[in-house]
Amino acid sequence: MHELVQINPMSSEWLLQHAGDAGGTAVLLIQGHPATGFGRVSGGKIDLRLEPGLQQTAEDLPWSLCFDIRMFGDRGEWHCWRIEGSIWRGRFAGRDREEWQEKDGKAFARHYVLWGTKFTREGDWVRCSESRGSVVWVPAESYGEKEGEPAHLAVRERVEFDAETGIASVADAMILGFVGGSRG
Repeated sequence: MHELVQINPMSSEWLLQHAGDAGGTAVLLIQGHPATGFGRVSGGKIDLRLEPGLQQTAEDLPWSLCFDIRMFGDRGEWHCWRIEGSIWRGRFAGRDREEWQEKDGKAFARHYVLWGTKFTREGDWVRCSESRGSVVWVPAESYGEKEGEPAHLAVRERVEFDAETGIASVADAMILGFVGGSRG
C-alpha cells in the first residue's frame, strides 16, 4: 500500500519539489476556489491556465482556497487533499507498484470524458466551454488526433474487497493522463 504524508502548508515549492516523482512534464488538476483547472509543471514553474479574469490568481495561487490537487505524469500520481486549515495529506501512487497493475478484480482502467461543446485552441492550451458558461483549459497536447472533440482522462481504479462485509469497492484512483495525446 501507499504511505500517506502530511503537507503543511501546501505550496508551489512543494509541488515543484515533488513534480519529478510523477515523471515527465507533470500535469496538475487543481480543484477549489476560484476555479478548477489543469496546469503543467515544467522547468521549475507551474503554468496554470484560467479564464482571463482569474488568470492573475493562477500566477500566485492561494493554495489555502484549494481542496484537492492531483499531479500526474509518466511514473505516477501525487494525490493531495486538504484535511483542515492549512494541513494537507497526500499519497504517491507509482504506476509500477504491484497494487496498481491491471488485474481482474484488483485494478482496471477507465476513460472519463471531460465536458465541453466548444473547443478553442490558444497556443499550448485548449479552452473547453459548454453552453451554460463553464470553462476548463486543458493542455493542447491532450488532444492528439482528436482535436475538436472533448478530451478524455485515463484513470486506473484500484479495487479492495472487504471480507467481513463481502463488499468490493473502488478504494483509490490514479489519473494516468489524457487519452489520445502524449499521455495515456
